[in-house]
Amino acid sequence: MKARILSRGAATVAVTVLALAAPGRAENGTIAGDLHILVYESNTQHGLAWTAAQNLAGAGAVKAGSTDFYTKLADMDWDVVAVDCPSTIPLEGWDKFAQYVDAGGRVVMSYWDWDVQPGITEAMGAIGTTADVDWGALDKCITDMGTSPIFMGVTMPNCDWDDYWGDDGDHFKIAGSSKGLAQSDGTGPPVIFAGNDGRTIAASVLDEAGDVWIKDGSGVTLWENMMKYVVGTGPVCEILFDGSPGTSAPPGTLGPFTMTPFPDDPRPVYDDVLDVPAPGGGTIDFSIPLSHREIGSGWATWSHGYTGDVYFTDVDPEVTVFMPGNTVAFYFYVEPNTFAEFEFEAVADTGTTSGKVFIQGSAGAKYFGFYMKDRGVIRHITITNTDGGANGFAIGEFGIARGEIAYDGSPGTSAPPATLGPYTMQPFPADPRPTSIDVLDVEGPCGVVEFDIPLSHRKIGSGWATWSHGYTGDVYYTNGASKATLFMPMETAAFYLYVEPNAFSEFEFVVQSNTGTSSGSVFIQGDAGAKYFGFYAPGAGEILWISIENVDGAAGGFAIGEFACAPIECGGGPACPADINGDGVVDVLDLLEVLGGWGGSGPADINGDGVVDVLDLLEVLGAWGPC
Repeated sequence: MKARILSRGAATVAVTVLALAAPGRAENGTIAGDLHILVYESNTQHGLAWTAAQNLAGAGAVKAGSTDFYTKLADMDWDVVAVDCPSTIPLEGWDKFAQYVDAGGRVVMSYWDWDVQPGITEAMGAIGTTADVDWGALDKCITDMGTSPIFMGVTMPNCDWDDYWGDDGDHFKIAGSSKGLAQSDGTGPPVIFAGNDGRTIAASVLDEAGDVWIKDGSGVTLWENMMKYVVGTGPVCEILFDGSPGTSAPPGTLGPFTMTPFPDDPRPVYDDVLDVPAPGGGTIDFSIPLSHREIGSGWATWSHGYTGDVYFTDVDPEVTVFMPGNTVAFYFYVEPNTFAEFEFEAVADTGTTSGKVFIQGSAGAKYFGFYMKDRGVIRHITITNTDGGANGFAIGEFGIARGEIAYDGSPGTSAPPATLGPYTMQPFPADPRPTSIDVLDVEGPCGVVEFDIPLSHRKIGSGWATWSHGYTGDVYYTNGASKATLFMPMETAAFYLYVEPNAFSEFEFVVQSNTGTSSGSVFIQGDAGAKYFGFYAPGAGEILWISIENVDGAAGGFAIGEFACAPIECGGGPACPADINGDGVVDVLDLLEVLGGWGGSGPADINGDGVVDVLDLLEVLGAWGPC
């Protein structure tokens, strides 16, 4: 095992810190080209932070070492300072770095010895933590706590770690506005956390990443995501909460989304169930069996005259509801079993919380609503009777909204453009498998796309005669079938493909997505006439599947190919939380939002303490002006 230059004692966690201001976002999905990132790097195996900085800032990325770090830090007003330090620390220690963070730097830090080295205590305090228990990554799994988007596009959980350095850091005790982002084996204190309202991130020894994160690029992607998170660039995959209806009937909308109530559940009352069919397809799934009841038949009361289905936890104080794909908004009501007032909290997968909500068990069912702000989807919501005295509770009266999918077929037989809607597209790499074999999937930049039937792998000029616009790569033949469906990897925001009939004549095709968005009838020539079909989520949402059908069934099958995709991309969540209406400026409109929501909860609860009050008013006044 290689020794570090600076010796130390027991195993500790390396953590990386980046200081960032808030630049704009370029059209190609990187942070704007005038971004300047200073990367402190010492003896890393993989150079993950440096690669990520170059990807995001190009020529604006500058590298520093132990002897010139503080000289370069003083050279200019850096947008991002990234410290990837699995070994040698700066010659002058960390005191100046702590001062830099205290002065407002947006930071992400990977470092190995949080409880020993000169100035590190001050740096930790600035970041929002103290060291807890020494920790080593080997034989451990890093698990996503579901409180941020930093693991989007990252293989998780990750149990593949090297023992190159031998010790990898510490668990953290978080303080103030800090929150955990990842744990070791799903338990205990965090080994990655965000502090200072999202302005700083401390992460465990990322340089110890094994083959999994190195070969699939997850290590670099995680660094990029952390930088984007703290700098607050791009669309936000942020879930917002609205509990304003209280015990009243649910409104028709939640945020910008039109809600669809769930239909009646035909199953017998008192049956234990693990799911409920959802409008638009799929099911909501429960983490534990819940007893199906109806108001007046197994459940005594509710509120606002509702008489439909509810689902009882028995005596369990907590249940998690898992959403079907492409869920962008979801509401439900909660009522305690015992006829008294009890405390509840609901938390979505990003960590967005309802705060403490007090609910009366006699005719007091209350509304909880969660919805996406810009992009992304809701994965799950956990409901907890936090004081534990309700003797179980019922949830019910569900409503849901699914993301919109748009279609663009304008390129026709021309070469694909670089963008589809707001997304920069990533073409699939060459398929190394032999031609003329049947395959059930193909791996691309966003993950694995699966086929519902075996398709024969061909290439233009090797098993497939023609295409269009000079393309010569991989295609997949349906073996005579007139219909095929492609199932997308999770969090696919955009996807395009080309289609060409087998027979050399013109045939009618229809291509559609999971939301029912359709190309309509498109006529395609089988001789060098392959045509483009593009689908994308213009806002929140994801593509789950795309089906292709030769309507008259006379084409002798068809080939699909020339794929490209784009994943859901998120910036930092808390870059401008006082901009309640999302117009890019904190002004009188946001002030009116606070006054309008006074005493309640929802988006105007800026500090997330469960109530809109004078503290939120002060947040608006303190952030007044452009974000």
